[in-house]
Amino acid sequence: MRVALFDDRPHGIYGAKLTSLALLDGLREAGNDAVVISVDDGPFLQRAEAIGFETSIVRQPPSLRRYDRTILHDGVIGKLRSAAAALATNWRVARRCRELEVDAVLANSIRSVLLLGATNRIVAPVIWYVQIQQDFGRLSRLAARCATRRVGLSEAVASTSAGLDDVVPIGLELDPFTTLDRAGAEPDLVLSVGGFFPRKGLVDNVHAVAAAQRILERRLRLRIVGGVNTPDEREERERVAAAAALDEVDVEFAGWTDDVAAELERAAVVVHLAHAEGTPRALIEGSAAAIPIIASDVGATASVVTDAVTGFVVEPGDHVAAGDRIARLLADPELAAKMGVEGRTHVAEHFASAAMIDAFVGILDTVRRN
Repeated sequence: MRVALFDDRPHGIYGAKLTSLALLDGLREAGNDAVVISVDDGPFLQRAEAIGFETSIVRQPPSLRRYDRTILHDGVIGKLRSAAAALATNWRVARRCRELEVDAVLANSIRSVLLLGATNRIVAPVIWYVQIQQDFGRLSRLAARCATRRVGLSEAVASTSAGLDDVVPIGLELDPFTTLDRAGAEPDLVLSVGGFFPRKGLVDNVHAVAAAQRILERRLRLRIVGGVNTPDEREERERVAAAAALDEVDVEFAGWTDDVAAELERAAVVVHLAHAEGTPRALIEGSAAAIPIIASDVGATASVVTDAVTGFVVEPGDHVAAGDRIARLLADPELAAKMGVEGRTHVAEHFASAAMIDAFVGILDTVRRN
């Protein structure tokens, strides 16, 4: 079976994109042929090529080169122009899928699914795997009609996204993280891994570290691993820097790295105070590295972090409580180590990649039979 992954945001690499590539790679190892289709060249397509995937580019009109949550611009004229461009791109993508003799297409965002409506109708079934809680009203319902099968990657997504056909928990290759030597971990280093989007709560991470500093009466370092690829992301990084200056928190912007394991090897704790999430890849990786996690209770976070067992879960926006938990872990290395071990055991039991790949192989078989 020839499976395509369609990418509509070529400008960066994020956790969800890495999960997509890992899924496609697993399907390839299971005996399927695989290709990555993107609307432009960029870091994601280059990453796909580097690990041996065939790639193809379907250029989209300039009016669609705006990578927010929708494909529609503001104003009547803007909406008409972008809607026409979206229809044209639909047919271009469908033609390319036909040329590539694709049997099924994977997509992981509303925007990408909306650009695959024609493909789903006349070329090959589209499988939309939903990684984050999202409901944009009519836009979500329209996207649902553009996919043959809708798969949620967590129970939390299933509870908030109507019309899902399957729930398949996310799975990762954990060996690079479970084998880390953390003897050289830095006791005052708090790590945050994620893109510069407001929903990731990076400003709250800064406030939480500031609260922990006041409790511990010493300076800490917050290291943020994440790329900056768009004007909106640059603006968010500036907001984080301004908050850090105001709170007197030492923030290190590490940029994007392929070697997240090396970053985790140095960290004492991982903090992730997002306002909206799916199943955060960074938290699974952190737990696999035996690092305690402080995270907000959104999306499927609670399925990764068990409160007071593998880390701490706080209410979204409660950076005071998060700061208290950071301080507690940094002041008690034995507690931190115990929680880290519990976290490693938990993710090994629930988030291994083999289960996710097997489930998607079954879904592809069902789609092919139907």
